[in-house]
Amino acid sequence: EVDERAHNWVHFNRATNHMLASVPRHRIMVIRYEELAQSPVEMQRRLYAFFGVDDMPPPTAVVPQEHHVIGNTVRLKDRLEIRLVESWREELTADEQGRVLAIAGPLAGELGIRL
Repeated sequence: EVDERAHNWVHFNRATNHMLASVPRHRIMVIRYEELAQSPVEMQRRLYAFFGVDDMPPPTAVVPQEHHVIGNTVRLKDRLEIRLVESWREELTADEQGRVLAIAGPLAGELGIRL
């Protein structure tokens, strides 16, 4: 399962890069999960500036209504929390981490992502 997920990560990142190859660079904003998790308000400001819209305070609660993202447990919470999750670093064995690095490491390096 770990190998499959690493291969999926590589596949989806390569597919995304392929799709974006024809889009003018000034129309693309790359958002890294780690940056979003560490500085959500700053990332929101950058997003609003990129889209050319006025800044506004970030939401602090999820509107209590049915959300149609089946399987995503955030729909069950009344509070919106963005946080860095790196539990995989402790949950994967050394062998599993090595396999992930062997599969995804080269592309992660090209993208400037530290695994």
